[in-house]
Amino acid sequence: MKKLMSLLLAAVMLLSFAACSGNGGKTAEKTQEPTEAPTAEPTEEPTAEPTEAPTPEPTEEPIQATEISIGQSVSLPFVEMEFSSYEIKPDIRQSIKSGIVTRTFGPQPESGKQFIAIFGTIKNLSNEALPVYDFFAGEYNLDGYKYECSANDCFIYNENGETYSTLDPLITASFMIYVAVPNELANAGNITFRFGFYDQFDNKDLSKNRAFEEDPISLCPYQYIVKIK
Repeated sequence: MKKLMSLLLAAVMLLSFAACSGNGGKTAEKTQEPTEAPTAEPTEEPTAEPTEAPTPEPTEEPIQATEISIGQSVSLPFVEMEFSSYEIKPDIRQSIKSGIVTRTFGPQPESGKQFIAIFGTIKNLSNEALPVYDFFAGEYNLDGYKYECSANDCFIYNENGETYSTLDPLITASFMIYVAVPNELANAGNITFRFGFYDQFDNKDLSKNRAFEEDPISLCPYQYIVKIK
């Protein structure tokens, strides 16, 4: 019996040895295949849409002043002005007698100065009264020396010497536009009067532009240069 048990044990050991020798005597190791790291998909950067350059607004061409001479007139749908004569002297006050009344108007003489004055007529051609107390912006030029002038330096009057602040429709009146200059400029070789105004003598636009602009005359839709000499 002991001999039989020894044989069985030897057989079991022999089988175990054979199994081990079939695996090369090594225990198989479990290897893990390398996994590839996920690749991030390329993201497209937003492209800025091309912006069009702003189109520059068209600039208005400056208005060219119309040149006129003494003896000529300005005729527009709402007004007609004739520039009939001029004077250069120390005293340009006007005295007009009507009946027993004599009316005198004009600037007081100034020491060391003379006045340059343009005389003419103005007629209201519109169907409403025109304000003439501040209706233009002007400038006298004497050989390059400039002197500002406004409707405050202007008298508008009738044949009786009565002055107007407004001119009724179809009324014709006389005017005197003047400036005081030093005596040495009274004999200047080139003297002109440049002025401008708005439709219907719109005083609000004229006053606003005179207050904030360097050259309000250049903004007026009607511009003229009167050549005196």
